[in-house]
Amino acid sequence: MRELNQYDRLENMLTIPLARLLAIDRPIYLEPTIEFFSTYAYEKPLSHKRPKFCYKERITFRLGGQWHRWSVGRLGRRLGIYTTADMDSEFFTEQFTLPSDAARAAFWAENAVGDPYDPRLSKASRLKDPLHRVMHHIFRHTICGRMDCNTPNFVCYNM
Repeated sequence: MRELNQYDRLENMLTIPLARLLAIDRPIYLEPTIEFFSTYAYEKPLSHKRPKFCYKERITFRLGGQWHRWSVGRLGRRLGIYTTADMDSEFFTEQFTLPSDAARAAFWAENAVGDPYDPRLSKASRLKDPLHRVMHHIFRHTICGRMDCNTPNFVCYNM
């Protein structure tokens, strides 16, 4: 992003936990990374409005041959994304509240070209800002892209 002169804009778009996630600078080991991402699954809650939903064990993955079922908070703490103070704050549960359909439609109308927002048909390529497209691509094809093709737990583009 620095080479594209977009780092300052990106930094302004990120929440503190998201900035911590993207700033992780630790060695990456191929086999455990593949094992984690190929088995990672997130159980979407019925409602994001219930208090403390992020403390329930909704993430399943295998690491070192052992299966784990963790909460969003526990995984975030282990990765260094969240602190104990973060998790005790009201902001922690509020940040997981999905925007309403009206808010999504308003964002789409302001930041995209073409047809009105439809979650089944709207494509990132319609976003006006290249930085929004890059951020969408990063999240869609890593942590959010599970269970979306015929081979479970793999993103189609990773095959």
